Amino acid sequence: DSANTPEIMPHSFRLTIKNERTGQSSVVAGEIPDVDWNLLLDFLNEVGHLRRGRLVAEGAKVNYEFSWDREKGQQHKATLPPEDDVSAFLHRLRPFVLQRERYFLLKILNVLRRFLPDPQIRSVFDLETDSFFGRDDSGFTITAGELALTSDDTVLKWLNAVEYHRDEDKQHELRAAAEAIPTESQRAIFLSAMIDKAKSILIVAGMVEDLRDRGGKQSVVEGKR
Repeated sequence: DSANTPEIMPHSFRLTIKNERTGQSSVVAGEIPDVDWNLLLDFLNEVGHLRRGRLVAEGAKVNYEFSWDREKGQQHKATLPPEDDVSAFLHRLRPFVLQRERYFLLKILNVLRRFLPDPQIRSVFDLETDSFFGRDDSGFTITAGELALTSDDTVLKWLNAVEYHRDEDKQHELRAAAEAIPTESQRAIFLSAMIDKAKSILIVAGMVEDLRDRGGKQSVVEGKR
């Protein structure tokens, strides 16, 4: 009976968008249906768990250094946060990086794209999508044989081989790559990629928080990451 069906009320918002590069501002207003709005709020709740983890809260750094000379040959040096912090970070990141998860970042961005058609905002969505998938314009790549360690496909292989699952075939690929780049150094490379994913998640979460506040803040786009 449609008379007994609760009415779905949309969430209204009004945002002022400022382009930091040009100084131009525009106003974006609209409504988001409850089913999508509830997803975005649940996404923010999950991001809260990510933010409270020590690695994110304290801004831990990951360093990888490579050098070569005639006498010593290749030298690799990796500096990683404590193992427990890394494990907690990757666990809290899982809902955002696996495609089948409800809060996979691309799913959240697709919801936002539907209701925020402003070109300036879409440019931020494009930037964070590229950053999340390791497709930025830095041009920095690290390879071991035929395996591109800095590609998103290889990062996912590492997650499935070592962290989230124990895929033996993928473990074999990474062990073969260890002949060129030690496992600890690989871990530093992969963890750096995961930290970049976390940065994109937090930036998108900040935009959702602006929506939640119904335009009480000014959103800045094209600023520094």
